[in-house]
Amino acid sequence: MNENEWTKSICKLLQNKLGDNIYIDVFRKIPYALEYLEFDENIKGVKTNIQEFETDLLIYEKFENNIKPRVIIESKIQSVTTHDATKLHVTKMLYHI
Repeated sequence: MNENEWTKSICKLLQNKLGDNIYIDVFRKIPYALEYLEFDENIKGVKTNIQEFETDLLIYEKFENNIKPRVIIESKIQSVTTHDATKLHVTKMLYHI
């Protein structure tokens, strides 16, 4: 079983065990950086660039058309790289989870 198959199997195990308005998804992209490209003198008409990264497993609360991340899991079977560790650190800082 490879890492993606393992992640999908975790999702299936948890899918029906979550509460109301709580959902789980695999390989979902979430924002991790927001760059302000330009805005006028009154800070109106802001143009931005949002950078995203793909999470392996995301548990989130959904209300109306918005989601709030609750748990983000980067699944690993064999090894962890410095890229993985950096991604986890940035996620924790942004989402306070």
